[in-house]
Amino acid sequence: MTHGLRNVPDAGPSGPRGHGAPALSAHVEPAEAATGGDVTTAELSGYPKEVLPHHLEPAALPAVDRLPLTGGGEPDRTSLPPVPATAGAPARDHIASAGGEGGGTARRIAALMSDVLGHPVGPLDRFDLLGGDSLAAARVVALVRTETTADVSLADFIAEPTAAALARQVETAGTRRWPTVSRMQGDGTVQLTDMQRQLWALRQVSSFPGVTTEAFRVGIDGSADTAAVRAALDGFVARHEALRTLIRENADGPYGVVAPAAPVPLTEHDVRELSAAERDSVVQQAAQQAFDPARDVPLMRAALLRTGPDRAELAIAVDHLAFDGWSSGIFVNELAATLDGSAHLLPEPQVQPGDVARYEQELFAVTARADRAFWQSELEGAVPPYALSPAPRTAVPGHRGARVVRPLEPALAKALRVFGDSAGSSPAAVCLAALHVVIARWTGQPDVVVGVPAARRDLAALERVVAPLLTMLPVRIRSTPDMTFQSLTAVAALASGRALGHADLPAAQIADAALAAGVSRPYGVALTPVVLSLRPAGAPVRATGEKVEIRSLGGLDGGAAQNEATFLVNETAFSTEIQLCYNTERFDETTATTLLDGFVGVLTEGVAAPGTACGDLAVPEPPAAVPVGEEPSAPSRPHREPATVIEEFLAGSWCDLLGVERVAASDSFFDLGGTSLAAMRLTSEVWEALGVELSVRTVFELPVLSDLAEVVEQRALAALDQEDSAR
Repeated sequence: MTHGLRNVPDAGPSGPRGHGAPALSAHVEPAEAATGGDVTTAELSGYPKEVLPHHLEPAALPAVDRLPLTGGGEPDRTSLPPVPATAGAPARDHIASAGGEGGGTARRIAALMSDVLGHPVGPLDRFDLLGGDSLAAARVVALVRTETTADVSLADFIAEPTAAALARQVETAGTRRWPTVSRMQGDGTVQLTDMQRQLWALRQVSSFPGVTTEAFRVGIDGSADTAAVRAALDGFVARHEALRTLIRENADGPYGVVAPAAPVPLTEHDVRELSAAERDSVVQQAAQQAFDPARDVPLMRAALLRTGPDRAELAIAVDHLAFDGWSSGIFVNELAATLDGSAHLLPEPQVQPGDVARYEQELFAVTARADRAFWQSELEGAVPPYALSPAPRTAVPGHRGARVVRPLEPALAKALRVFGDSAGSSPAAVCLAALHVVIARWTGQPDVVVGVPAARRDLAALERVVAPLLTMLPVRIRSTPDMTFQSLTAVAALASGRALGHADLPAAQIADAALAAGVSRPYGVALTPVVLSLRPAGAPVRATGEKVEIRSLGGLDGGAAQNEATFLVNETAFSTEIQLCYNTERFDETTATTLLDGFVGVLTEGVAAPGTACGDLAVPEPPAAVPVGEEPSAPSRPHREPATVIEEFLAGSWCDLLGVERVAASDSFFDLGGTSLAAMRLTSEVWEALGVELSVRTVFELPVLSDLAEVVEQRALAALDQEDSAR
């Protein structure tokens, strides 16, 4: 790897591992543009930690007058001078303060890592190379915080994932009282998790009723008796409160009311004699459902498709307010156990989503200040890829979607894993690097922000909770055309690690931090219009019992697109596939297909030849855009100060909500930095102060203060007239 040190003053490309080196080394030559002074190890020693993953940090940095080159102009590794055998020794000294390689704090933390991974881990073993993903890392940090009360950093552990390094954190960090999650009894009224609040806000904005619908399919081999399937579905709803929680609103915002269990609507279809197109039609009808979370219990519907003797498929539609990718794995396991006659052995969840929501609020109170400062710094000057599509946006987002699907060839799926392992990176980082290349080429911006879902399941009690326990993190990656794909993957891994280490902040506050950082976005559009989502590691795709086997068959097109473009890398029981779920108002099928094929193509080429410069990777040009006109915008209005009581009230409310000093009657809520979550808070304030019911959608349709004030005034007068008539 020769790119990592090119931006160091007075340094040129590095060469990896010299002869006899006990650890990774980097030979350094002074840059040709150097002016005065020799490059010293002390000057360079801190830089690799900033730009390279822990496993690529060199243990030795010997300087040479000139790197030997091959005839092709590349560093000649075979001609590098030997590195002294003692050069890498200090890398092992850091565990001394932790009680030695086999004792003290490091040994105890290694035992916790072993518990999480299910196999032995030593104090110097790299957690990620032993199978530890980001969720497992979060669980280790949570365990360490609980046991020691130390204020250890997940970001630092991801950057240096060894028990010894984490032990050093424990010994030098301060202490905190970390919250825990527990089951609380109440009257059935519960708080919503942060993601549930985001999804509820999305529903208030969107004109598409099915905007939060998700759908997937499982295969059943063995006992598929209709009554047994129905009982299994109903039992699943009874165990998991999220599927039977009604959403209500008051002056403080949305909250949940847990309702009694109700049967899952189940239809049955014999599709054995149907054509492939007819089968697809049945599945599509089952998938494209719309729920009303204020009225519908449960938030799940199903269709049982008979495909053969003792063989069937189950198409499931759920509302994302009650479900996520990890929840689908719980469903696979519990469906198998129930159909196998072992439902009585299923343990009840230790906690329910309302308990988790309370835990989140306590955790946010501890971490919010530091995480908000991080995001404001991380997103300074960022420009998310709002221009990936040239199509104009509608005034009120519609969120209608479609999907393009590409199977990932087995050879590529294997190569992806092998390359990730050899590079010390996760498949997610490799995919993120490939997506970055495509977006950077299509937008002409090498500074790219992509949304990456992060699970909030760091405690053992959360493993069996069915609910959307995740958040969307804006991962920012910057590249140059001469950066190799392997180097870009390392950068993507670092960026992901930084983001994951600061995930304990409500989505609304991440959005506020982005606004403070100068991120300007179209109103009604998510901070991250492009998202990369991989099936959670550890979520089962197959569950086998004595009488039945349940197999995950992948996601279905529910007809919605919560983001402008979401790349879904799904592992099923039989293969891996990549889906692009796209907003049909922003992309047509041809453009979406080209975009997905470009992503798969870069992934294929980058994994096969990781030394290729990103600028040399083949990316298809976007299809010629149909002339679409200018982005819709509000007509220009002359400046006017608030003149009525309602206008003055709204102006004061906007100042408080948006953090601005003055608001004119001619100002637009979204031009001042308003978001859907801020609009929700505004509607609550209007109701509490004036008794006027105002929807978030109305705020989007009438964002100018004077227009909105006129509607509020009309409704307030109408309410007074009704009161007079009732007297």
